[in-house]
Amino acid sequence: MRIRWKLLIAMLAMILVPILVLRWNARSGMQEIGDELAAAARNALIQKARDELQIIVEEHAIVLQRERELIEMILQFQATKLEKWLAGNNVASFETNPDERPDLIQPADASTPLKRFKLMGDGSRRSFDVYYDRVSYLTAAMEHAHAAKASTALAPIYSQLAVAHPDLVFWQMTVFENGMRTVYPGVRHLPIRFKPERTDWYRAARKKDGIFWGRPAPDPFTKRSKLTVATRFRNPAGKLAGVTAIAVPVGELLQNERHFDFVSRQLKVLLVEINTGKSTGRKGIRVVATPRSTAESMRRWWQYRTDEWIDFDDDRILNKIANDLGSRRSNVLDVMHDGVDSLLAYSDIGALGTALMLIVPKDDIMTEALAMEDRVLERIDRQIRFTGFILAAVLMVVVGLAFLLSRSITGNIGKLVDASRRIANGDFGTRAAIRSNDEMGELGRTFDRMVPALEENMKIKQSLDLAMEVQQSLLPAATPYVEGLDIAAASIYCDETGGDFYDFPRVGCDAGQRFGFVVGDVAGHGLSAALLMASARAFLRCRVRQPGQLSEKIGDVNALLASDTNDTGQFVTLFYAEIDTIRRKIQWIRAGHDPALLYDPASGSFEELTGQGAALGVDGKFKFSVYGKEDLETGQILCIGTDGIWETHNPQGEMFGRRRMRDIIRQRSHLPAKEIMTAIIEAVKEFRLGSRQDDDITLVIIKLTPLARDA
Repeated sequence: MRIRWKLLIAMLAMILVPILVLRWNARSGMQEIGDELAAAARNALIQKARDELQIIVEEHAIVLQRERELIEMILQFQATKLEKWLAGNNVASFETNPDERPDLIQPADASTPLKRFKLMGDGSRRSFDVYYDRVSYLTAAMEHAHAAKASTALAPIYSQLAVAHPDLVFWQMTVFENGMRTVYPGVRHLPIRFKPERTDWYRAARKKDGIFWGRPAPDPFTKRSKLTVATRFRNPAGKLAGVTAIAVPVGELLQNERHFDFVSRQLKVLLVEINTGKSTGRKGIRVVATPRSTAESMRRWWQYRTDEWIDFDDDRILNKIANDLGSRRSNVLDVMHDGVDSLLAYSDIGALGTALMLIVPKDDIMTEALAMEDRVLERIDRQIRFTGFILAAVLMVVVGLAFLLSRSITGNIGKLVDASRRIANGDFGTRAAIRSNDEMGELGRTFDRMVPALEENMKIKQSLDLAMEVQQSLLPAATPYVEGLDIAAASIYCDETGGDFYDFPRVGCDAGQRFGFVVGDVAGHGLSAALLMASARAFLRCRVRQPGQLSEKIGDVNALLASDTNDTGQFVTLFYAEIDTIRRKIQWIRAGHDPALLYDPASGSFEELTGQGAALGVDGKFKFSVYGKEDLETGQILCIGTDGIWETHNPQGEMFGRRRMRDIIRQRSHLPAKEIMTAIIEAVKEFRLGSRQDDDITLVIIKLTPLARDA
């Protein structure tokens, strides 16, 4: 990336980052304030709705109690009127056929009928006529005249109450003990399923004195949900004469339902029964009825055709509602209804375990709070857009300044780049020639002073490369083939040049029988060690080819090296050995070098080829001793290396050590010499864990193999 762009990025960072931080902080603060205001508004609205729902259900409890008392008084008045009517009339002789469908007897001067509506199965409504001056009755045809007379006499009793309380009194019914049944207001046809003697209110009222409320049930005429209240009445002799009842629309008992919409438009108003599971086998709240709009300004309560249930995952909520209603208490609870967090209010209406229940989603209550939150977010977005315009303007100004200010800097940098490229191509006469008194000028002058030194270092580098090539050529290009021996060897230098070496010199006229090899380690490493290594190798190669004892040969090499290293402090450790492949024996001289290792796979043991001997170049008159071993066996492994192997350290300061090298030889003794050598070198490399190699490494592995004549 060019310096001009870096400068641009730096200036943008210095200017824009603080602005962005302030912008983010302001946004976060405004967002936090908006969230707090919205949360406070939501809590206030929920509490307000909770209070309103509590007031509604409590008011309904009071109103329902008054309505119940009023309806019971109306029913008692109706029963009293029937008893007085019985005192002046005899209906005991009336007989009836319960399966006969009666017709309304309508004289010619009957009044014009009114309309009521019946809810059909497809949701439509069908009208039918009702007559408020006549009573429908069910009786035998042979007593038709007497029944008509009786029903005509009962019409004023019923109409008096219906006119006085038109909203509460929906139907008035009486079932006489002689089988006669009457319904007011009159209709032309009674439903087939109109069997009042089979209802719960009839059976309860017939058993004993008192007023009894039936369960909410669909009206057989209109299908609207209604409650029926009943009581029995007696004849003048004190005997049971029959049961009279009044059907009251549920919606008229809950006449304040019209103000429910002030709480929420999504408010659910339900008439429910609490089931604890003892009688029905299912726990929950069964919905008995719910209001349904049938016209713009008319609300009616309709019975469900199939059971609808409200279930709760937590039985404690159901138990709480059941306990409250059992104690005639109203309450408001927080519940999950259809997966929506809602408020649930309820109150007992005193009709056989039936209760009024209101359910409203909290989200609907919080509409105002959500709207306020949206307004806050809108203001925040406007503020962000405004700051965005400011940032865009600042960005354009910064870009322009960056290009203007970078011109003076990038011009001099361009000169340095161009000079560096020419130097990289070998033109060391190039100079940057920057004329300025600032840091860029000082950099240019330093660069110009660096070029001659760089040229000199390049010459030294080329010399080192040449020396490395020469030294590498001094090492054997390949391991020699010797019958009865499997040989592998390698040297790895830590610098371009090093002091380690190995060689396989010819050992005289009987070279076909004896095989010589040497491993040497010059003190230190680098160019000086490489030069001394080359001298030691040349002296050794020249001398071992000439006649003489092995100790004399190494002594002569020592004398020659000592004359070169006098007063320099340099020396060479060396391990030289000759193997007689026919007689299977070895002779060696140890000149200050670490002992070689001989591993016998048959016994699993290692033997060190030790011996006395000083390093070469220390004392030119030192007398070396020759050591030997006979009876070498096939499969035995000879290992000679330099201290760069076992003195290798890992980043924790731990040394590789001879034990690890011995373990590798033991585990891979069945492999060829080259694979054993490679395994040791790779293990040393892995042990360093990527750290730099500090010393030269040389390793020679010789494995004894069967001779051709032994096969």
